[in-house]
Amino acid sequence: MTEAEYYQRLRSNISDLNLHGIEVNLDEYIQKIEKKEISVTGALCELTDIEMTLKKERAIHGCVNVANFPYLKTMDDFDFEFQPSINQEEMRGFQRLDFIDKKENILFIGSPGVGKPTCLYLLGLKQPRIENQPTS
Repeated sequence: MTEAEYYQRLRSNISDLNLHGIEVNLDEYIQKIEKKEISVTGALCELTDIEMTLKKERAIHGCVNVANFPYLKTMDDFDFEFQPSINQEEMRGFQRLDFIDKKENILFIGSPGVGKPTCLYLLGLKQPRIENQPTS
C-alpha cells in the first residue's frame, strides 16, 4: 500500500469513527511530524486530547438538551452587577456542589426579577459532573 493510500484509508477511518477533532487537525499534525517538531506518540496524544475535549463538550450539550435547559451559560455569564443583592462569592461556592454530597438543599427566596431561575439553571449545568461519574 502506498503512503497516499494509507492516508486516504486513515482519513476514511477517522471519518467513519466520527473523530471530528482529529479529522480537522490531522494534516497539521502530519506536517509537524514530518518537520520533526513533534514525535508520532506526542502527536497522537495531542490529537486524542483534542478529541476527548470535544467528546466532553458534546456530552455536556447533550445533557443540557435532555434537561430542556433553554440556553447554555456559565456563572461567568451571569450579570451580578444587575442584581447586587445576590452574593457572588456564595453563588460561586454553590458551584462546587458540596451541598449535594452533604445531602443538603438550597432554597432561593426573593422577589420577582432577581434571577432565581437563572441561578438554579446555572447550578443545574454543573450537576452532570460527567468526568466524575463512576464507571461500572
